[in-house]
Amino acid sequence: MQSSSQTKKEETKRKARDFDKQENMFEHSYADVNNFETLEIDADFAPLPDTPINSPAPKKACSGDTEPSLRSILKAVNDRADEVKILITQNSEDIKEIKTSITFLHEEVDDIKKQNKALQIKCEKFENDIEKLQERVADAERYKRRWCLRLYGVPEHDQENVKEKVTTICQKVVPLLGSKVAGGIDVVHRLGRRDGNKSRGIIILFALRTLRDEVWRNAKTNAYLRENKLRFGEDLTKEDKDARAALWPIIEKARQDGKKAYYVGRKGYVDGKKFDMHLDSDWL
Repeated sequence: MQSSSQTKKEETKRKARDFDKQENMFEHSYADVNNFETLEIDADFAPLPDTPINSPAPKKACSGDTEPSLRSILKAVNDRADEVKILITQNSEDIKEIKTSITFLHEEVDDIKKQNKALQIKCEKFENDIEKLQERVADAERYKRRWCLRLYGVPEHDQENVKEKVTTICQKVVPLLGSKVAGGIDVVHRLGRRDGNKSRGIIILFALRTLRDEVWRNAKTNAYLRENKLRFGEDLTKEDKDARAALWPIIEKARQDGKKAYYVGRKGYVDGKKFDMHLDSDWL
């Protein structure tokens, strides 16, 4: 019994040593696989797996899958290129139409500029014609007003005979004409609306220009007018009044300096030298 038991123990120890040898060989002998001696292992111990020598080679893509993918990409690129070509063609046509429109508009603008220039020339001509016509109308009005005089300072009463009053005053101014004065006066009336007790001016239209000029000439130095605070004045247009108002500072200064200064129409004279609104600064 003891011998049999010892035999089993020895057998077990031997198997353990063999297992250790086999394990050491796996740890230190990977390179030389051909020299590896296969150990006899008991059926109770399962054999260990072989250690792979090299890494497995990578899987190669199948060429059959690559070709359809490239064809799809090429087809998409070609389709996109066709779309871009169509867009370029459309843009080219649009640019051509825009260029045609711009050319047309440029021609239209040139025509409008030419028409505008022609109209500008016409307008300038019309303005010159209007200015000349206005001057002619003003001259005609001045000529008509030269037949008139205004009289200021005559007391105003109800139911008065204005023409009779004016005739009497004119006879005092030109006594040498006597009865001819009444026949030389055409129309007489007060100016504007009555304002309380204030006496309005009187405008006189003479039938004879010579009578009008004689009255105007003598009125400047007539004693009767000064004593009764009466004053004759010319019947001027608004333009002439504005022109005289602009010249008044020069007339006033000349008179203060002892020079002979007066008006004739819308123009002024200082010591016989004529000037108007477009004057030199030497007069000021």
